[in-house]
Amino acid sequence: MSGGAFERLRGWAHRTDGRGRPRRPGNLLAVATLAGGLGVIALVAGTTPRGLPPLYDGVVPIDPYRYLSPAPGQPGNPTSYTATVPLTGTSSPNILASTTETPPQAQLIASTGAFVLPSGTASVVVAIKPVPPPLPAPPAGFTGNVYEISIVTSNGTALDPAPATPVTILLRAPAGVDNATIVHLSNGAWQTLDTQPAGLSNIFLVNATQLGDYAVVATTSPSLLGQPLFFLALAVVAIALGVTSFLYFDIRRHRRVPAPDAPRATSRRAKRRPNQRR
Repeated sequence: MSGGAFERLRGWAHRTDGRGRPRRPGNLLAVATLAGGLGVIALVAGTTPRGLPPLYDGVVPIDPYRYLSPAPGQPGNPTSYTATVPLTGTSSPNILASTTETPPQAQLIASTGAFVLPSGTASVVVAIKPVPPPLPAPPAGFTGNVYEISIVTSNGTALDPAPATPVTILLRAPAGVDNATIVHLSNGAWQTLDTQPAGLSNIFLVNATQLGDYAVVATTSPSLLGQPLFFLALAVVAIALGVTSFLYFDIRRHRRVPAPDAPRATSRRAKRRPNQRR
């Protein structure tokens, strides 16, 4: 604010009203407090790092992300899942498979009848395991491990879900990755899938009609709420609105014509009549 504008604003605050009394600074203090509070909120929101995990009711243990090929200082030895599921009847059973980290780094959920079974199938082997990244990698690179997810019959036939009954695949990204998509290797190329947050920080899910290699790729959010400059602009607008509101209502209040004072009642003492006594 320039010096001239500051002096004019201070002059408005210290002018006297129509009766010569100084104006009370209550309006200026209230507006300045409100505008300052909004400005502080916007500044704090703009400078707070994005991607902080949500606050849950209770303690949620989170293991550090385990890498198949860890860099120096990164945890290694990610876990796998393998189980033989016996079949009863002609439909595939309900399948819940996951690695053993907390929370799991890879999960598979399939409802009953999601897979078409060849005749004579007695059991299936469900497997989830981290594998070296197949080439070529996607342009953005991988965030975390590539997981091979498979269901194979006892005679070695690989199964895929029926188109009408997709399975759900959940992948966890390393800490700090809150915007990501899941990609699937199909016909030698990585395909970006329609990805949704799974409700916990850094975990994403897709509904898939194929099994195979899956991975997470970090993306950037285009939302304005993730940009610090948005909150800085919001702070400036809040302060400007506060000052403008103060000036508007202050001018309007003091331009009102004061009501005329009620005429004062005058009393006159009755003249005493001179004593007529003789």
